[in-house]
Amino acid sequence: MERTIVYSSGVFSAGYDPDDRVLEVEFFNGHVFSYFDVPPGIGNKLMKSKNFDRSFGQVRSGQFKNRLTERLGPILS
Repeated sequence: MERTIVYSSGVFSAGYDPDDRVLEVEFFNGHVFSYFDVPPGIGNKLMKSKNFDRSFGQVRSGQFKNRLTERLGPILS
């Protein structure tokens, strides 16, 4: 899945696939999590959000199943 850089204090990049309803989030520590069964209304809104942190709180709250899918190296600024 293609991810784009987001403006967030803890997240480096994110991508959303509306067909599979999967949100992929790469954190600055290099961990990539997949969030499953995310409705298009939430996923698309999140990807367009100017405040990713606030919008991502709804997804991260435990409402959606998730799994660590990759461990990349930490993102250096």
